[in-house]
Amino acid sequence: MSDRSASDPDGMNSVSPESASPREWYGGRETSARASERELEARSRRISTARAVAFILGLGPLLLLETSPRGIWPLLLLVAGLGIVAFILLMVRHRSLRRRLRRAQIRAALAVEGVARLDRNWDGLTLPDLGPVSPTHPWAEDLDMVGRASLGHLLGTVSTDPGRAALRQALLDPFSPPPADPIPWLRALERRGSGGSGGGEEEAWDGTPMPDADWGHRREKRAEAVRELSEHPRFLEEVRLLAREARGRRAVGSLEPFLTWARGSAWERDRRWALPAARLLAVLNPALLLLWFIGTVSLPFWVMGLVAALVVHRRVQGETAWRFEAAEAAEGSVGRWAAILEAAGRIPGSRPGLTELRVALGPRGGTLPHGALLHLRKLSDWAGIRRSSLAHFPLVALFCWDVHLLDRIERWRDRHGARVDDWVRTLGEVELLVSLATLQFDHPDWGAAQVGRGGGEAAPESSRDRDGFRVDVAGRGPGIRTIALRHPLLPPAVAVPNNLDVPEPGRLLLVTGSNMSGKSTLLRALGTNQILALAGAPVAAEAFETHPALPWTAMRIRDSLSQGVSFFLAELHRLHQVVEAARRSPVLVLLDEILQGTNTAERRIAARTILRHLLRTEAMGAVSTHDLTLARAQDLESRLVEIHLREEVRKEGDHRTLHFDHRIRSGPATSRNALILLEMVGLGADPRDPAEAPEG
Repeated sequence: MSDRSASDPDGMNSVSPESASPREWYGGRETSARASERELEARSRRISTARAVAFILGLGPLLLLETSPRGIWPLLLLVAGLGIVAFILLMVRHRSLRRRLRRAQIRAALAVEGVARLDRNWDGLTLPDLGPVSPTHPWAEDLDMVGRASLGHLLGTVSTDPGRAALRQALLDPFSPPPADPIPWLRALERRGSGGSGGGEEEAWDGTPMPDADWGHRREKRAEAVRELSEHPRFLEEVRLLAREARGRRAVGSLEPFLTWARGSAWERDRRWALPAARLLAVLNPALLLLWFIGTVSLPFWVMGLVAALVVHRRVQGETAWRFEAAEAAEGSVGRWAAILEAAGRIPGSRPGLTELRVALGPRGGTLPHGALLHLRKLSDWAGIRRSSLAHFPLVALFCWDVHLLDRIERWRDRHGARVDDWVRTLGEVELLVSLATLQFDHPDWGAAQVGRGGGEAAPESSRDRDGFRVDVAGRGPGIRTIALRHPLLPPAVAVPNNLDVPEPGRLLLVTGSNMSGKSTLLRALGTNQILALAGAPVAAEAFETHPALPWTAMRIRDSLSQGVSFFLAELHRLHQVVEAARRSPVLVLLDEILQGTNTAERRIAARTILRHLLRTEAMGAVSTHDLTLARAQDLESRLVEIHLREEVRKEGDHRTLHFDHRIRSGPATSRNALILLEMVGLGADPRDPAEAPEG
């Protein structure tokens, strides 16, 4: 059931999303959070004053004891005791109040960020670190997957390491299955890339180019879960708040020892004698010390016991040290995951994806995941005593402290260690679902993508014509069909919707138009929504029917001075990667103004050659160009579907201005504006110059 009428978890009366827009919802949440913040700050100041009074009541009578008559000592001690007890109680109360105050501040910040997301105010949004990206990645840079003003920035409500890793995989490798081993999955957040872009020997993209047999089912489950979860904004806010609280300073690398230890073997295997010896000494040493202290035993036998305990400690110290350090990750981010997992265990909804998450976070052996993590965190707190020599040495010498504590920690590992990898994966999926569901809540008019089965095999020879191009094959299906397609990174008030159809595989969309008309934005809108569709996210369109094909793009080409690669050569290398990818598996090709680094005649010939290579593959997609004659080749005309964007020239006084509606129309472009733009920036033709007419 939706929580659109549920009570506020903090008792704050805010706007119900049942009758409010997302903007009104966030505004109401901020107002309520600010009011709660002011109230808690006032109460905190009052408690601070009360603590000071209690401190004086506790300390003052003790200072007066020496100068006061013995007859009033009981009264002074009573007052001091009451003051000390009151101080301790107020301190505990103050700590709880400060925690609630911090939550109110985070809640207000989340509401402010919600409005910033709606406005695409990138400076007002937290930018998640999704790790480095290889310059040879098929679409990451061209389609703005990571970095400022990117899709990762828009979806950046993730805070934990598993959440960031899950979002990274959804945006950069959507066909990849859930990680069997989460360590490499998390390590990708820190791994450095290979360097520049352009030609030369670069690290190849190592993602999954085609979906496995289970991918469609996984994607559909996630998409259904996202749609249902978007109806529970208070739950989404709760998880975002807990994740923001859990965001720690530890590096991803600190999780590796913990995960390795959790799936490892028991330490006693090679030192079975250590635990019985420690148990014996833990009883014997205090007894010998007590007997010597009261005079029952005259010789200090307890010294021998202390030496024996130190010998046992020394023999196992190397083995215990790294296990303590690994388990102590619970004091960092892992321990703070407990609250998120507890909330995730209550995830609302009846869709299979949500039900499976509740089952995964359910009790096993009578213990819930968050309870197990809290227990480990307490054990890790005890392990921290070893950092204080003053406290640690007596415990080791008398009781073999480390051996007993490690036994407790290893029992935890034996009971729960096999589930830790599942908890990491589940936490990542929960944060990803919350991120995608928040996007759906923010944009209730965004639709759900329909992703067909697509084709994962090359076309048989019988499906090719005499030129080697694909012809219609029964059952292959259409291309991409969209209604009201928009660019998801543009402010909704600015984004112009278009009904865009991409032809079936074996044909390409050719987009022409003047400068600034929106050709590149149209291609990026198509590619970015394709990634959202493959990730199971809502798309910035009323309808979006597509195939499971990864985008391969050539848009933002850079030369490389260090590698001696010119712009033209860098572009050729990139186009070669795109063509090779299209030969291996179905892809969505998006090429923007290809081969700009050469003269017009050769560019036209080279561009047509590349188009022919692509048309002989399973590729579908779109190519933008200024060259209106590119499709005027006999073998290409029937395989290139032309659309265009145009502008309107208006006369305002002595000057001409351009106005764009960014709407697509059938056929090739019918206007140009380069000379008008020259005039607008003050570089128009001089009357003394010879008259020239544009070619073509």
